[in-house]
Amino acid sequence: MHNNSLSLGSGTPSMIRQHYYSRKVKMTVAGLVLLVLCMGYYGTERYLEYSQKIDIAAQSQTFLDDLQKTQQAERAFTLKTQEASQDAALKSDQELTSVFPAEADYTSLTRLLDDFFKKNNTSKNPIIATDLQFDQPAEDDKKQFTILPFSMNIESSEENFYRFLAFAESSGTLKGKIRLMDIQSIQLNFPTEEEQTLKKSIRFNVKMSAYSQKNNNQ
Repeated sequence: MHNNSLSLGSGTPSMIRQHYYSRKVKMTVAGLVLLVLCMGYYGTERYLEYSQKIDIAAQSQTFLDDLQKTQQAERAFTLKTQEASQDAALKSDQELTSVFPAEADYTSLTRLLDDFFKKNNTSKNPIIATDLQFDQPAEDDKKQFTILPFSMNIESSEENFYRFLAFAESSGTLKGKIRLMDIQSIQLNFPTEEEQTLKKSIRFNVKMSAYSQKNNNQ
């Protein structure tokens, strides 16, 4: 039996051995090149995938930071709006209380009247109030608010007489912050000729009512 396998022994011609080794080297190099290409392709794919993950993570972090800033801005705006609303409500309550107090509050009403007379009483245009009297407060017919009747005697110049009427008429407005009240009646008392001064004066008794919120504790 003959052995058909080819072995390159010492008796093989040099040209054949050289061709065999050259072919083997080429195949080895080709294999290495293919391996390097595969590793390069795989490495590139892995790098691109990793790079994309880094970009996505950075974008996600930026989005979260922006979202957090937006939430903080909205929270600050909400708190500021709430504070402004509370301040406005408090101011409104204070203004309302100044013209429509929660109780009869004789002291504040007396101070209000005194301030008016002191402000407008001058030597050229006098106005003087005396005998200020308060009656018992009572509820209105529908029991929605409280009425405080009071009366006083006033002597004033004609100019201050009309100024007093305007003062009473403008009461109850938030702008003027004058307690809500009105004139129920005016009784004029004309002075005698002996009592007349060089400047005409008017004497009158005025009956008025001041209003306040109903006291539910009563």
